[in-house]
Amino acid sequence: MSASTRFYNMTVHLLHNNRIYEENVAIKDVLEKEGNIFLDIYFYNRQKSYIFDSAFIHDIYDISTEKLYRNIKDFIKDFYAEKTETKDASVAVAKNIHDNKIIGHLKSELTILTFIANCCGYYSTLKEKIIIEYISAQSTQAQNLSKKYLETYIKTVNPDSKDFYEAFKNLDYKNPDKIDYLCQEALKVCVVDGRLHYTEKVYMAEMLQIIRAAGINVDLAL
Repeated sequence: MSASTRFYNMTVHLLHNNRIYEENVAIKDVLEKEGNIFLDIYFYNRQKSYIFDSAFIHDIYDISTEKLYRNIKDFIKDFYAEKTETKDASVAVAKNIHDNKIIGHLKSELTILTFIANCCGYYSTLKEKIIIEYISAQSTQAQNLSKKYLETYIKTVNPDSKDFYEAFKNLDYKNPDKIDYLCQEALKVCVVDGRLHYTEKVYMAEMLQIIRAAGINVDLAL
């Protein structure tokens, strides 16, 4: 799931065989093909994503904003507005990233944390808040940066699994306390939604294995 989606805390009512089914979902993307509109939806109960024809969606409820969408066109309007705003902000930040000396030294740590935050397909403002707090704790200068700047900076990281593993090569293993803190925060990111997903558990185990191989023993209750 893309980290940029705000529509992660949704309830959708689906039509199937003249019955309505309720699901707790994240809406990842809106797709258009030959005049038809489809939604890329992540289902939390099934832990899988599916492409749904919008014709079979009865309504959508945004739990975070308490907004009900009875008309799919109204949801699409909000979805694209959010997507455009995020893209514009990301471009603005990207122009300054290479000149940014305040949080640039945390690139490896942020790569690890943002990958962990996204690996199960469920990204939330709660996870983002933990990452922002991590940045502030590691850089006093970052405390002077706006929340919006930090949120957008995090969205530009967007690592894949290769970036995740590469990031461990640049950690400061001479500072065990710093490594331990990173691991603790990564675990907080995983469980902030109330559960430890299987994918999160797998990558946390990989993280601990790499760090322990570097000679640092971190004790996490997984």
